[in-house]
Amino acid sequence: MTDSAFCDGTTSLDKSPTCGLPLGLDFDYFAGQLYCCDPFVGLTRVGAFGGLATTLVPTKDGVPYRFLIAVTKTSDGPVYFTDASAVYGPKDADKSIQTGDSTARLLKYDPRTKNVTVLLSQLAGAVGLATDSDASFLLVSEFIAKRILRYWLKGEKAGTSEVFLTFPGGPNKIKRNQEGNYWVAVNVPKNDSTVAPQGVKFSPSGEILAMVDLSKEYNSRITIVIEYNNKLYVGGRNFPFVGQYDIKYV
Repeated sequence: MTDSAFCDGTTSLDKSPTCGLPLGLDFDYFAGQLYCCDPFVGLTRVGAFGGLATTLVPTKDGVPYRFLIAVTKTSDGPVYFTDASAVYGPKDADKSIQTGDSTARLLKYDPRTKNVTVLLSQLAGAVGLATDSDASFLLVSEFIAKRILRYWLKGEKAGTSEVFLTFPGGPNKIKRNQEGNYWVAVNVPKNDSTVAPQGVKFSPSGEILAMVDLSKEYNSRITIVIEYNNKLYVGGRNFPFVGQYDIKYV
């Protein structure tokens, strides 16, 4: 039981080991449950009526996770999630980028057996995760490697991965929209050590459909871009607000 006065809803990393730090969310609409990745608690689940989260897997083979950050629940049962680093935690996220850390993993949790399987390892900053509409593949963004991988779940290529898209900057969270396409938040480095945040829309085949420049509104890294009802919703860990924009493609 946490102290509600101490855990006041702020995102202070000093409070996170006690209060938790939910960095990745995905809702299972069929079961009415919310899955959450928390680097200090593990993979968790919140029931249909809310309340405290239940920890499903706090460790892998007895070793605590360092940086759980992305999760997606498929309709046929498994939960997929990523550990962004086996070395660095949230407080040292910049160090992982500076050192080119490649110890991230893609993992699978089976709710029936409660087992966790490592699907991919030696990833460079695996921070985003999404599936297609029939769960035939997963898309995994590697922030440090500046690319998105496709990991096949079904078909002749099941169990294999390939480079799906590359970017001039680090891709973060990936979200599928209502029409089955995707948006990813991309942070492009500039010469003055700042970044130019973008929202990039792409198809399930990897075709870039649109790019939205967000550098006027955001002056540091963004985390997520979501499209809903012809509006974009943009968020980042360094901003105490969510931006809402009418979509204007460039």
